[in-house]
Amino acid sequence: MLRRRRVCYAKISKKRHIQEKSPFWRERRLAGLSQEKAAERLGISTRTLQKYERGKAQPRFDMVVRMAEIYGCDLYAFLCSRRAGGMTGYRYAPVRVRSFRPDCSCVYGILVRKLEGERTVALTVIPGLSPDKEAVHRFAEWCGREQLDPARLPEAIRAAFPDTVKTP
Repeated sequence: MLRRRRVCYAKISKKRHIQEKSPFWRERRLAGLSQEKAAERLGISTRTLQKYERGKAQPRFDMVVRMAEIYGCDLYAFLCSRRAGGMTGYRYAPVRVRSFRPDCSCVYGILVRKLEGERTVALTVIPGLSPDKEAVHRFAEWCGREQLDPARLPEAIRAAFPDTVKTP
């Protein structure tokens, strides 16, 4: 008599759900690589790559750079994607701020989102940085890439926009 093996589909789907949130897993899949091929090209074991993808271990920065090269994506895809279990990060985006007064033109600012895991736990808008949309966009991208701590944001704003920001 053959025994049927019971499979708990809830555990399988939960693992897959956790893994799909990993930027390392997503970018590897988009590159069309299996775990074995990717691990071989990266020069690490398959087990180590699995730990990175499941969030059990964090790769060193030089490994993340190699992953970006092999997967054909930029570092921004790893740094600004969803964060796994409890990690805190910041996402910056340029925003257009309009004035209700007819004599004022549009100016641009940045939106700062604090992320814990996947959730946004704080949201702040810093208005009136500059009327130059491209400069504010480049500044927001730089803040995101550097994962700039909001405590250091005032000095970065003064350095990036010395003419438009009044210092107290």
